[in-house]
Amino acid sequence: MTASRACNQCKASKIKCDLSRPRCGRCAKRETKCEFPSSDPKFSFFNENEVARRNSQRARGSKGARTPPRDLSAALVWRQSSPGETDTNLDWKSLYPWLNARTLANLPEPLKRDPECRAVERFFINWVLAGGGASPGHMDFLPVLYHSSPAESTLWHAVRAIAFADLKAAFWNGATSSVRARRSYGAALRGIRASIANGEELANDSTFASLLLIDSFETVYLGRTEPLGDHGQAVGLILQLRGYTQLFSRLGFGLCSIASHRLLSRQLLRQEYPHPVQQELLSHLDADRPDVRIYEDAYRIATLCAEAHTVLESGDGTTDEEIKERLEHARALRHSLQSMVKHAETLEMASSHLWRPRSSEPSSPARKQADLYPVGHPFAHFSSMNILVYPDTWIAFGWNFHAAAQVLLREALISVIRFIATHGNGGDADSGGDDRIRWEETAINALCSSIIRSLPPLLGFMDTSLSHGGPTQASTQQGQVVGQCLILFALDVLVKAEHAEQQHKAVAKEVLAWVYKNHALAV
Repeated sequence: MTASRACNQCKASKIKCDLSRPRCGRCAKRETKCEFPSSDPKFSFFNENEVARRNSQRARGSKGARTPPRDLSAALVWRQSSPGETDTNLDWKSLYPWLNARTLANLPEPLKRDPECRAVERFFINWVLAGGGASPGHMDFLPVLYHSSPAESTLWHAVRAIAFADLKAAFWNGATSSVRARRSYGAALRGIRASIANGEELANDSTFASLLLIDSFETVYLGRTEPLGDHGQAVGLILQLRGYTQLFSRLGFGLCSIASHRLLSRQLLRQEYPHPVQQELLSHLDADRPDVRIYEDAYRIATLCAEAHTVLESGDGTTDEEIKERLEHARALRHSLQSMVKHAETLEMASSHLWRPRSSEPSSPARKQADLYPVGHPFAHFSSMNILVYPDTWIAFGWNFHAAAQVLLREALISVIRFIATHGNGGDADSGGDDRIRWEETAINALCSSIIRSLPPLLGFMDTSLSHGGPTQASTQQGQVVGQCLILFALDVLVKAEHAEQQHKAVAKEVLAWVYKNHALAV
C-alpha cells in the first residue's frame, strides 16, 4: 500500500490505511475526521482479490461464467459512480431491514449506487426458502444455479425481471424499475423461444428454472389468474423430456416438485385429467413422506374430479340405456369419491408433528395494530383470529394445497350426489344424499377456515418468531413474496367454491385483490 493511497491521517502517521469510505477503519475507531488527498470523482477502489479472480478467469477463456461467491456482499466490486447514478427513491429499510434508522441515514455511498446488485440480493431473500428438516424448501437450488449461469442468459434475465419488479417505483440511470422488469421479462421470453428455435436442450435445469420464474412473474406482477397460463403444455412436455432421472439430484427434484404442483393446480381448477408423466414420476417417490403423500392425494383427487366433470357434462342421453349407463357410472364414482374423502382425512394424523401447525391466539397488541393499516387492508380480518402457524412457508403451502384439493373433491361429491338424486329411482342405493351433502358442506367450511387462518404468516402480517404469537405489523421474515404467491391457488379455490361460506369467500377475494394490487407493475 503506497503512501499516496491512504487518508491524510494514516499517511501522516505512516500507517497502512484500509481505504474505507466515508471513514477508514482507524479514523472510525478513533472517531476522528477522515480526509483523502484526492477528490477526483473518478477515483475507484476495488476488491483486489475479486479483480485477480476475474483476470484469471479471462486468461482461462471463461469470460461468461461466474462461480458462486462465498458472500454475495463481500464479492461485489464497489466503485464510485457519477452523481446521476445515485438512486434517491429506494426503500432502504426493505433492503436492509436489520439496520436502524440512524445507520440507514448514513449508508455508504457505494451501497446506494448499485441498486441492481441490491435488487438481486433482495430477490433471493423474498423468493428462496431454505429447506429445514423434513421440508424440501422452495427454490433453494436457485442461488447456485444462477451464479453458475453466464451473464445475459435466459436465467439471468428471468431473475432480474422479478428482482426489478420487487423494487416497485425505484428510478436510476434514466429508467424506472418497472420498465427494467418488463425489459428483462421480454429478454427471458426471447431466450426461451430462441432455445426452442435453435433446437437446444429445452429441458436443461437453467431453462426449466427460467420458465418457472417467468410463470411466477406473470402470476404475481402481471396479475395472471390461471396457473401456468400459456405455459401449461410446455411444463408437461419438459417434465416428460426430463423423465424420472431428474429425481436423482436435489436440484432436479426441486424443479420437478415446483413444476408438478403448478401443473396439478391448473388441472384441479380446470377439472382436467393429469398428464401421464405425473403418474410415472409419482411412482418413483416415497409415499411415506408427507410432501409426497400430499401430492399423491391431490393427483388422485384431480383424476376423480375430471371423471366427475366428464359424467356430469356428458349430456342427458337419448335412450333409456344411455341414461342408465350414465347413472351407474355416477353411483360408482360416488363410492370412489367417498373413499377418497375418507383417505384424505387420515393425512394429518399420519404426519409427523414436525409438519403440523400450532394454533396462535390473538393478542391485544395485534388488535390495536389493526388501526395502523388503511381502510380496506386485509389485516383487520386477522387481528382477532386464532392463527395457524406452520413450521415454514413450503409446509404451509403443502397443507393449503391439500385442503384446497379436498374442497374441490367434496364439491364434486355433492354434485354427483345431486345428479343421482335427480336421475335415480330413489332406491336404497341413492338414499342418504341430503345428510351427506350437509356433512360435506360442514367439512368444506372447516377446510376453508384452516386456509384463512394460515394467511397472516404467509402474507407477512405475522412474525412467527414472536413469543406472544399474535399477528404483528411489517414482519421481515424471509420469503414474504413467495408466500403470497404460493397462497393464490388455495384462495382461487375458495372464491370459486359453491358451498363455501360467504364470509370465507369475501376474505379470499379481498386478499387476492390486495396481493395483485400490492405487486402490480406500473404501466
